[in-house]
Order: sequence, then C-alpha cells, then structure tokens
Amino acid sequence: MSGELIVLRVLHIVAGAMWVGTAVFMTLVLEPVLRGSGPEVAKAIGPKLWRRMTALMHGSALTTIVFGLVLIARTTGRGFDQLFVNAWGWAIGLGMITAIVGYGCGITSGLALKKAIDISTGIQGPPPPETIAKITALRGRNRTFLRIATVLIILSVGTMASARYV
Repeated sequence: MSGELIVLRVLHIVAGAMWVGTAVFMTLVLEPVLRGSGPEVAKAIGPKLWRRMTALMHGSALTTIVFGLVLIARTTGRGFDQLFVNAWGWAIGLGMITAIVGYGCGITSGLALKKAIDISTGIQGPPPPETIAKITALRGRNRTFLRIATVLIILSVGTMASARYV
C-alpha cells in the first residue's frame, strides 16, 4: 500500500471515529442529560454547546466523506465503477449512502436545535404556551433526526469495515 493511501485511510478513519463517537455521545449522553436538566440549564449552555458540537460534527463528517470518496478513486483495483457490482462495491456503496444520508439527518437535527435555541434565547420572562409548544416540537425533531443520523453512521462504519474482508 502506498504512503498516500495510508495517509488517506488514517484521515478517513480518524475523522470517522470522531464523527461516530460524537454522535453516540450526543445521542446517548448529552441530549438526555440536557433534556432532563430543565429549560434553564439548556438555555444557559445550549448555545455554547451547539457552536462547538456543530463545528466538530461538520468538520469530522465532511472530512470522513471527502477522504472516503478520494479513497474510492485512488485505491488500486477498486473504484466507483465497482460500486454495487461486487461484494466490495456493495459494502462501500451502502456505507457511502448511509454516511451521506446520516450526515443529512445530522444537519436537519442541528437546524431544528438551532431554531429552538434562537427562540429560547430571545425569551424574556415566562414564555407563552405556543412558544413552549414550538420549542418542544423543535427539540423533538432534533432528537429524532439525531437518533436516525447516529444509527445510519454506525451502520456505515459496519458496512465499510466489512468491505475489507469481502
């Protein structure tokens, strides 16, 4: 294996590990703790967390996807023409699709959370019931799409890992 492929694989795998690890942490730890801590805690730390987590998630997801595409193009004896043609192509193709759709779900999740944060930070005093309902709906959308994104990128890791052995 060439030095270039080694560097590409390391960048792809490390960024992917960061992406999946962050998604699992957010889904199983951070979101449930914030939800259970009440609106005051979420309002106080939500915007700061959103900025950092968004940068980490976008950076690691995009790095993973871009270097994955480059790896497909540069790997000797493999390529885009083999996607969905043989066992390797099916594993890589499914992994690529689940990663990209998972990233889209992550974006949808983040946008819903950003809207909820924007509404929450603008509230002075007790919010009216319709504002509470809107924030609750946005947080529910965030939670749903975060869970879907996490499952999809875990599936992506599994399918791509299996490509090595087919």
